[in-house]
Amino acid sequence: MTDEQKLQNLLHSLQKTLENAEPSIRVRSLQTLLDFKRELFKDKTIEEFFVGDPSFFSPIAPDPEREEQEKKTKQKLLCYLQRLKETPSLVRFLVGFAELVPFEAGQTLIYADKVPEGLLIFPASLEVKLPTGGSIQRSAALLGGLSLSQPPRASQITCIARQACTALLLPAEKLQPILCLHPDLQEALFDEILQEEEQELSDALRDGGICQEQQRQIRAMINNMGQAVFTLDPNGEIGEFSGLAARFLGYEDLTGRPFADLVLRQNEKKLKSYYRALRLLHSGNRLDPGVVLSLLPAELTLNEAHYRFHYQIIEDIQGYVLNLIVRMEEISKELEMARMRQAAEEEREKEQHILDQVRNNIGSFLNLLELIEENQTTLKKYQKDFVDPLLPPDQQQTQSLVNSLHTIKGLCSQFEITPLKTAAHQMEGAVRAFALTPSQKAASFKEQQKQLKKQYRYTQSLVESLGEKVLSILRGIHFSPAEFDQLRQAVDEQNWKQAKWQLQKKIDLPLSAIAEGWEKDIAQLAGQLGKEVAFEVQGDENLLLPIAWVKTLNAELRHIYRNALDHGFETPKERTQAKKPPQGQLRLEANEKPGMLELTLSDDGRGIDFTQIIALAKKKPELDQAVIEDLIHQNEAWRILLLPGFSSAKQLSSISGRGVGLDAVEQALAKLGGTLKIETEKGKGSRFIIQLPWAGKG
Repeated sequence: MTDEQKLQNLLHSLQKTLENAEPSIRVRSLQTLLDFKRELFKDKTIEEFFVGDPSFFSPIAPDPEREEQEKKTKQKLLCYLQRLKETPSLVRFLVGFAELVPFEAGQTLIYADKVPEGLLIFPASLEVKLPTGGSIQRSAALLGGLSLSQPPRASQITCIARQACTALLLPAEKLQPILCLHPDLQEALFDEILQEEEQELSDALRDGGICQEQQRQIRAMINNMGQAVFTLDPNGEIGEFSGLAARFLGYEDLTGRPFADLVLRQNEKKLKSYYRALRLLHSGNRLDPGVVLSLLPAELTLNEAHYRFHYQIIEDIQGYVLNLIVRMEEISKELEMARMRQAAEEEREKEQHILDQVRNNIGSFLNLLELIEENQTTLKKYQKDFVDPLLPPDQQQTQSLVNSLHTIKGLCSQFEITPLKTAAHQMEGAVRAFALTPSQKAASFKEQQKQLKKQYRYTQSLVESLGEKVLSILRGIHFSPAEFDQLRQAVDEQNWKQAKWQLQKKIDLPLSAIAEGWEKDIAQLAGQLGKEVAFEVQGDENLLLPIAWVKTLNAELRHIYRNALDHGFETPKERTQAKKPPQGQLRLEANEKPGMLELTLSDDGRGIDFTQIIALAKKKPELDQAVIEDLIHQNEAWRILLLPGFSSAKQLSSISGRGVGLDAVEQALAKLGGTLKIETEKGKGSRFIIQLPWAGKG
């Protein structure tokens, strides 16, 4: 009989056999036959060899009743997977491409050393032949999980059906791409697969016996390492351990203790990763060990000490994980050194940031240094006169010292020198406390003075980074060649006005120098307070002022604008409700008048409520009530804000917040021969008017 005749007979026989077979089996059988035919008869078509009913290859007419029965069978088998019972939607999804496959008793389900076709759910009893040579009996099983790994791997076991049964096959070629799109399905399937693999591994180890010699070697290695080492079995329990490991973990005997209970009890996320890693490791060690070990804790804090964990996998000859060796390394000192390096780096960056602020505003910084030197002298004299002999201090000297510290705090805010600002604030509190109870607060005064002096030294050390050349130019009079030529030309032409102007530019400062550094300070403070404030300077740009004026005004007027920001300006929402623009306006104006220069610092905030100012002043017994009545009678209630002892942050924050440091401002202006006047209108804002004796530009 020829090969062609054999094929014809096979087709006739197959037609009769498959007439009542399930559609999926019929199609697969025909496909196998067609593949066989193509291999033998590549130059002919199947019609040349087929004798019989041509409709044999036509699609089988759908049978709704049979399809419904198949669907129910698939759903029932899929529910063998416990996690899928909770998600009916995933079950319905898998039914769409799952295949029912009949097996006879004795038929092989999975072959060792071959890649499974897919995930096979076998609901009847089967025999599992292990790599060790033994075998075990199972009542049911989920097989073929390795077909879903990347790349797919061959099975290490052979499974044989012990009884006839219809199984469910999820083909790997269809299931694998779907898993990438369905994380829930992936988690459900892999959890089931891991449980099955763990069971197989456990059975294999029991059947083949764990290598006693290998275990002995592990024990000897641990005992002689002189390090904190222990082993973990598949259940996560500690087996062998060294004495140092027992000391680190806090138990004399670690045998049988769950490692997770000792170190991960309070961390649910790490606990979940830990047990997942154990399951992966003891499922045959088929995944990349580096990936699996990354799920185990790398560093932990135990009993206020810090440890790093190192892991090593011990396998048997079949590649199954026997033990996981864990080595603990104390890294407390290492972390402390790292923290110190980080702190040093942060300190360096902070200092560099301060230096950048200083370079952008050198004039104000030199002013701060002068204030520091003056304050140090004042503090020493104050200590000698009052603190050391424990005498009640002079009220005026106390207030002057407090005003000086208050001004230094304001300049520190501009340069973001927080430690000095804090020390000045604490020193201010110590001065006030000593003034109230000298005998009790003298020690605190001296301690705060030491801290302040330490911060003063640090701030003065910043000068070295500016460079002597820069400082010499700032502190002296230097002409460039071009500037000197202009001066000489003016003298040659006897243009004394121009010559004077050239000199004034070197010994005096422009109007804008008064507000040096204000804009950034205003923007920063407004941001902290949730307000929007625009600042501008109006006046003759060529107006030159004596350096002493500029330094005093630059420092003292900060008290005014900072209080305006803190208490005078409304929030954008409040301004909108008051039918004002959301952004407030703060303005410094300069006007030359006969015999005087008038500077006005104004805002368009809520203004000052003098009704509340008067009520508050009358409640303060330390104020001279006769003076207050006289000011009210003269319609100059605003002068109450300038009385020494009137202002306090706690009290004034409950009204308009004006007055903090205003007595200091008036005293500083008086030294320049100037005066201060306050005008305000409730709801419209306030104007602080400064008048200084002025002969003009001449």
